[in-house]
Amino acid sequence: MRDEEKYEKIAQMPGFQQLLSKKKKFILTSTLTIFILFMALPVLTSYSTILNHSIVGPITWAWFWAFMLFVMTWLFCVLYTKKANSFDRLSETIKEGANKELAVKEAKV
Repeated sequence: MRDEEKYEKIAQMPGFQQLLSKKKKFILTSTLTIFILFMALPVLTSYSTILNHSIVGPITWAWFWAFMLFVMTWLFCVLYTKKANSFDRLSETIKEGANKELAVKEAKV
């Protein structure tokens, strides 16, 4: 069986479709969240004065937001690593199932 035929069989498997759906949802959600939070800082500091208010002493909300972007970046790195590991486990399960299914079909031929 050619590689293209194998891929077509695997792509039709429900587990593979589920993997693609989960990855797409995670990628879109995290990308939009990161983009909005990063772009909010320059937009809010350029076009409003909402972040100019002091939190403690000379530290304003703009400084706090900027610092929290670093924290958010690290948190997203941790989250991505955990999600990637779960995607890898799901991929391995799919590959094992596909290998068994294709081996059975090839044995019948």
